[in-house]
Amino acid sequence: MAFGFGHLIIAWLVGKLVQWASSLKNAAKIIQLTRIEWALLLFGAILPDADHLLDWTIGTNIHRVITHSIVFAVLIGLLVAGLAVILKKKYPFFSPIRYGLFISLGVLTHIVADMAAGHPGVGLLWPLQGFYYFFGHVPSYATTMFVDNIYRDLQWAIFDIGLGVAWLGYFVVRDKIRF
Repeated sequence: MAFGFGHLIIAWLVGKLVQWASSLKNAAKIIQLTRIEWALLLFGAILPDADHLLDWTIGTNIHRVITHSIVFAVLIGLLVAGLAVILKKKYPFFSPIRYGLFISLGVLTHIVADMAAGHPGVGLLWPLQGFYYFFGHVPSYATTMFVDNIYRDLQWAIFDIGLGVAWLGYFVVRDKIRF
């Protein structure tokens, strides 16, 4: 189970991998992601957990279902690309296809991290029933909707905070962030 910083670190590593892979095609220079592409990639990595807001405010129980599916990743990519097409008239440097791909890639990193965490998995093929994770399949959402072990979640949250502090510390040491 990854929390916010864990998802952000995974997306950041994927962004670095994309830059590195682009350098293989053009050995002369590494193609840098733009700030907008970085923002969309990182935002996409935490966006699926927005379903917590619905769970907390109106009492639904949809965490890891719709927003953790391939359908959601595709739809959010199309939405962002469509908005970029509309805004391209005002901002000619916008790249709608790349923007749609980067937010979708961010969402997919989130889904993969949650699938790697194991049970209960994610509703990967929503609207079809079932939760999927790398080690199996649970046939129904109803069998997996339970209150998680609070002690385990607290341990992961503390670990996640430590990851975030280490990540920010890395950027401070590398003089990428100044306070």
